[in-house]
Amino acid sequence: MGKLTITLGAEDAPFACDDCDGATWVARGGVREDGVDRAVYLVSRTEGHRPIGLAISFGRFGQGTSPDDRFVVSMLARVGEDETFECMVVDPALLPFDCDDVLGPQLDRTDALAHPDLRRVFAVGEFVVNEDPRANAWLAATIAH
Repeated sequence: MGKLTITLGAEDAPFACDDCDGATWVARGGVREDGVDRAVYLVSRTEGHRPIGLAISFGRFGQGTSPDDRFVVSMLARVGEDETFECMVVDPALLPFDCDDVLGPQLDRTDALAHPDLRRVFAVGEFVVNEDPRANAWLAATIAH
């Protein structure tokens, strides 16, 4: 990948998790590669859950593009016992995001794992959790003790 830069977006007011009623926070942002919009992301943290959620919309953005020019990969991320970054592709139903209309079709786990751009999406995800201070703090809270 080329040089990545991040643009921080809005953070939603907390809402209750559908499964446990724990407070859930969602933050948004964008990633540019060599000055070109490459990805939009959503990151979430739910009180009492160890992994954080990431939805990364990857592809073409800007004038003349549509949601069909990109796709969304859903992931769970955490810091493992050896303090390394661990990320797992999951089905989109496991995350609190509904973004097909704007960010592109949400790939199921099988399709995401087979996608030729998956390595680039993982690189964007790692960049996001390192460069977005909200995501970084949420990820740090997942360190296994």
